Amino acid sequence: MTSKQIKIIIALLIWLFPAISVFAFSANVDSLGTVSGIVYDTSMRENGEMIENPITNAIIRLSEGRDTVYTTSSRNGSFACNNIRPGRVKVHISEFGYDPYDAVMIVVPGKNMILVELKIHREELGYAKITADVPPVVHKGDTVIFNAAAVSTTEGDNAIEILRQMPGVSFENGKIKINGEEVKRTYVNGKLIFGDDAMNPLTAILADNVRTIQSYKELGADDVRRGAKNGIKERVMNITTNKKIVSAFDGHLVAGGGADGNKNTDGKIQGRFATGITANFYSEMFLAYANANTNNIGRTTNTLTSLMSSPGILNFYKEDATFNTGVKKYWGDRFLGSNASLDYSYTHNHGRSSTRTLTDYLASEGSPARSYADTTGSCSSSGTHHLNFNLDLNNHKLKSIYILSLLDITNSVNKSLDNALTSVYEGTTARQNASSSDKNNSWSWDNYVKWSNNEKTKGLIPSLAMNFSLGNSDGNSWTLDTLASSATRRYITSSKTGKNYSLGGTASSTIYLSNTERSTSSITFGYNVSFSSEKRRQTAFDLLDVSEPVINAANTFDYTWNGFSNGPSIMFNGSFSHSNWSIGSAFNPDFTKQIDTERYPEKTDGSRWFFRPIAFFNIKHKNFYLSYNNLPFIPAVEQYRNRINDSNPLYLSAGNPDLKECIKHILGANYFIPKAGKYGTLTSAINLSFTPNAIVRKTLYFPSDTHIDGWGGYDVKAGSSLTTYDNASGTFNIGCSFTYTLRLQKIKTLMHIVTSYGYDRKPQWTSGQLIHLKEETPDLQLGFSTRPNKNLMFIIDGNARYTDSRNDQSQVLAKLWTLNGRASASVTFLKHGFIKTGYNWSGYKFIEGAGKNTNFQNLNAAIGARLMKGRLLISLSGDDLLDKGSAYSIMNESNYTTQTWTPSYGRYFMLNIGFRLNRMKSPVEFRGGLQELDDESSRRVHR
Repeated sequence: MTSKQIKIIIALLIWLFPAISVFAFSANVDSLGTVSGIVYDTSMRENGEMIENPITNAIIRLSEGRDTVYTTSSRNGSFACNNIRPGRVKVHISEFGYDPYDAVMIVVPGKNMILVELKIHREELGYAKITADVPPVVHKGDTVIFNAAAVSTTEGDNAIEILRQMPGVSFENGKIKINGEEVKRTYVNGKLIFGDDAMNPLTAILADNVRTIQSYKELGADDVRRGAKNGIKERVMNITTNKKIVSAFDGHLVAGGGADGNKNTDGKIQGRFATGITANFYSEMFLAYANANTNNIGRTTNTLTSLMSSPGILNFYKEDATFNTGVKKYWGDRFLGSNASLDYSYTHNHGRSSTRTLTDYLASEGSPARSYADTTGSCSSSGTHHLNFNLDLNNHKLKSIYILSLLDITNSVNKSLDNALTSVYEGTTARQNASSSDKNNSWSWDNYVKWSNNEKTKGLIPSLAMNFSLGNSDGNSWTLDTLASSATRRYITSSKTGKNYSLGGTASSTIYLSNTERSTSSITFGYNVSFSSEKRRQTAFDLLDVSEPVINAANTFDYTWNGFSNGPSIMFNGSFSHSNWSIGSAFNPDFTKQIDTERYPEKTDGSRWFFRPIAFFNIKHKNFYLSYNNLPFIPAVEQYRNRINDSNPLYLSAGNPDLKECIKHILGANYFIPKAGKYGTLTSAINLSFTPNAIVRKTLYFPSDTHIDGWGGYDVKAGSSLTTYDNASGTFNIGCSFTYTLRLQKIKTLMHIVTSYGYDRKPQWTSGQLIHLKEETPDLQLGFSTRPNKNLMFIIDGNARYTDSRNDQSQVLAKLWTLNGRASASVTFLKHGFIKTGYNWSGYKFIEGAGKNTNFQNLNAAIGARLMKGRLLISLSGDDLLDKGSAYSIMNESNYTTQTWTPSYGRYFMLNIGFRLNRMKSPVEFRGGLQELDDESSRRVHR
């Protein structure tokens, strides 16, 4: 055989190998076995009856020779391992707190079912030994297990204090994230007892009742209903407890009173108060809650921990009163079944504040350097009623119906007093005083209905949705301006009266292209239509002669704004092994119609067509994420209305009829390493956005009295500026960050390091010139949190940010360092007593450009006792003890810098008392037989 023939045979074998492999696999797949089962333990009811309880996230290991397969049990205790070769297989099942299970089973082709009962580990170990031996976090594929015994907590602490000491966990805007992914729901011993809010169990369950907190991924409810075998999984948590829970009651009562350390502007001591009551009932099929809270210190919760921490510096005075109550009922399967909820809330607030603003403009061609100083004092009062009804019906003759109805009723009053001074550095000054009042009564009713045939993955899956809203705003406002430089007196009154409504609908249909264990993909086609209408009117008078007011035509108008949009959409979703893909686009030609009716009748038609192409994609492969989306912006009516607004003669504004829409493009990527070090996590992220033809402000300055021909003609006073809008290129932003968290178990310390860099470039038209602001912001943050035992806790962190802002004309707006530091300590003494103190420091150090070096500090402390096993708390607290808590901020634009000062109300003291009633009912009743594992349970096994 020649070498050429050998090469041909090898090439044929290489070419045929995939087909031979597929054929061989197909030939053997029917001879393989599936091992499935349920892991459970037993407990005794109060009447002596023995019941079975599922064990969630037990680790199952199947071994045959050198081949080993791992999986974990689902929330109902079930598990399944596919493609197991027949023969003798070693089975090892383990879970923290139980004796391990070891056995040998004979696997036959087809289904193999086993039931495994784990026994609770009875060996008594010392607390110190457990905390030393148990690792704080364990990773098993996508599953993360946090062990409560590895961290220190104090009597009365909630379960959330366990996660605060763990790497890879963060809390943002009332949500919890693990490994960078938001947790959608939290199970307790495999059951959804505390509702759909993932945070509820963390704040209701005591830390000393927690054994482990597990986080893993599972399919969403819609995918499970349709029978999808693969899909984009949601991250969830499961808390395993020492005492089984079937229902829970969590109630709080807090009260406090005190006073400021300093007298206010009226020479009086301001009193401080805070009271609240909470009652929450949780169970798997029914929830009920009621909360009431009123205070003037900015406190938002009624928990006992709020009495041990500072609500922060009081930069404004605000009285808040809130009340909310609601119920939610579930039917059928708790995860897949139907539910209905009704809730009501009322909020009332009254506040007053004072700020001082200084804006410095850079000199440019046609625009001299100038400053604008504004001191504003305001007070406000408002009340809002909110009623919400939800109905979600599933698994009935109509398959799925979702109904949402929202009713809001608001009344508000706002008053303000402004003192403004404009100074041109060549010597011209102009002063303006303005007082205003605004009263408004409004209501809105929003409704949303969706029907979907959301079962089975074969054929078309249609869906229809409709939304409509009604609203009305009935109010009046007035503003009295005094422009000292021109002796103009103006009284402006405007009515916000306007009925508004909107209608919309969407029709879509989904087709599954594939649905296997390794690949599930679908494509959805849709079409949407929406229409909205809003009416507004405003009337203005010039009061040069109070006895004969003259209507100011430039600021008197009635108009109706109508918007109409429609367009098709298409979206692809695919899940392939460890990868998830989502790609979609929609094309919405928006039609906006504006009809103006002037007081001296003159109709203008401002109808405009806008085209808004929308596209996006999301790709996830294991721990790597890549996403893109765009945001079309269409000009607001005020931005393209052909009219000058001279309600403030010093700062005129006008629309641009030639303004065009623009599209912002956003690209993001991040990569997460869950095991960076023994107990560490590392996250890297980069985000980029750019907007061609962006809508930006265009400012024109007039050093002398000038007549302009545009906008119907207008005489501009010297020292005034006119702001309109135009399109400009050059808007660009990029940011990157690296976050590393590490649990140093030997010294019970959590460390985090965050480094980031941002670059921002944005344009602005100034006196006919296009100027770009360029801003760079590198940042470094370092922090430590240590809790060596239940009696001590220390936290220290700080960050330093450098900002370099300049425009492309080599003008420096600001070079500065922003520094922040925080330290806190908590000490428990004599078993029940505690002292907690915190210190915050922030400062600005300016190197170049406008700005003032500042140094603000805040020291707070509380001393008290936790009695009755942590249920009763009494404390004496002091906040802003150094009386140096005023706030300062700076904002840079391409041709000006704005500094804002907000004074604080200074130190204040409070005497607080709180009581918590927390009861958990057990045992948990296991619903469903142990003798068979249905197809639905198999689909919901975590992989």
